[in-house]
Amino acid sequence: MSPQTEQATRLLCASVLTNRGAARDLVLAWVRDTRRAVAVELGLDLALTLKVARWAHRHADSVWRKYLFVCIAVALLVACDAPPVMALLTLLVAAFVWRQERLRMHEHLQLFTRKEFNPLRVARTFDGTLTGNDLDALPKANQNLFVYAGFDPFVGVGHDLGGWSVAVALDRAAKSRFHTESVEPVDGDDLYAAVDAAVDSLGLSTHEPQQCFFVRGTDVREHIQILPDALGRPRQTYSSNCEEHTDVRMVRDYRCYRVLGWNSELVFSYYLRCSLRGKALFVETKRFMLTPLSDTYRFVDGLRPLNRTDLAATAVSALIYGPVLALLSPLWWAQRLIAAGIESSSIVREARDNYIRNNPRHDYGANTSLRSSFASGAYAHYFQKLDGDFYNKLFDRTVLDSIVDLLDSRGIDTSSLREQQTAILNSGVIVQQGNVVADSIAVGTNSQVTKQVLGISGLRKHSAEKAAE
Repeated sequence: MSPQTEQATRLLCASVLTNRGAARDLVLAWVRDTRRAVAVELGLDLALTLKVARWAHRHADSVWRKYLFVCIAVALLVACDAPPVMALLTLLVAAFVWRQERLRMHEHLQLFTRKEFNPLRVARTFDGTLTGNDLDALPKANQNLFVYAGFDPFVGVGHDLGGWSVAVALDRAAKSRFHTESVEPVDGDDLYAAVDAAVDSLGLSTHEPQQCFFVRGTDVREHIQILPDALGRPRQTYSSNCEEHTDVRMVRDYRCYRVLGWNSELVFSYYLRCSLRGKALFVETKRFMLTPLSDTYRFVDGLRPLNRTDLAATAVSALIYGPVLALLSPLWWAQRLIAAGIESSSIVREARDNYIRNNPRHDYGANTSLRSSFASGAYAHYFQKLDGDFYNKLFDRTVLDSIVDLLDSRGIDTSSLREQQTAILNSGVIVQQGNVVADSIAVGTNSQVTKQVLGISGLRKHSAEKAAE
């Protein structure tokens, strides 16, 4: 595993193991939905997370079987008029089971601390078997097609930081003091190559630029190249063969640049689209930031070795929780069997399939990703916010500079683009959870600031008015 995916994977695996915040239930339910498109999973080893979830699910069943055995044994002892002490001793077995599981869980969680985490060791310890449906739910290494639900195509990449768009006339030649330049043709590949080179020169730990294709989940039904089976998942890859059989208005492509920072705690995504429309170049961008996991899933960072007091507290708690869980085990298994019966029921499955077959507007798209659903929505560290602002501004300047330089080299007039560049890079003051303190400020297009300078008498008068207020 890359160090850039360890942090989110480590925290989420620990949460899945203990089902903290229903993490395990969410992961297993996510994989169980076989008619949903696969979303992008940023900074997360979903395969390892799913293995831990499968192991924990199987292990939980084993523990509940032990509780059920204790409950049945108690019931038989009571029915046979056995001495009450026998039933109490049997319940003590349930307490012992609870205590041993707590200690074993604490030992397992040690594998997910910052110091001990090793993905290979975790994979060997939690050898959950992945089925065919599990593998289909995993993002492929060459995934470039993203089928989205609803309105927003950029699913699973975090919070929208905005974007900008510019239009440039390509048939206007640049004019120097003495002559007019000759215009050379330019296409989208030239622009992307220029931006790629400029981003690469920044020296950031970015992923390789990727061409991403986006299509809405309600528009893939009639396109077998994207949706081979109406009752299955859409494909994850888009090729030239798909382009020949799909509406170009339906599928849009963007160049994507990503920066993974803070060991995948932050994922900055920058989408760029350059399209030629007649004699004009249209450039648009979108920026997103995927924030760290919420505090609910960071409990393992507060884990400490058990001392004598902790061991004593665990033993006392076992005398309460063990017997109670044993007596509740029949209800747990009844609920589990009912849910499994409903899930595997041919009637329910057929009704669901018929609904999809008879609904031409069924949405196959994903509306989120697992990684983004566990995100906190806020920075965990002040310097993370500063790094996010840095990536945001750096990419805007780099993209605009590289496009301007390329068009200049082709003899195209970039005067209007330079004006728009200045407006984009100095588009105003953005305040988040803070105050603006300034001598003067102007808001809005063409706004102006008039600063009034007061003399001594004016200052005295102004101070008297403020005091009177």
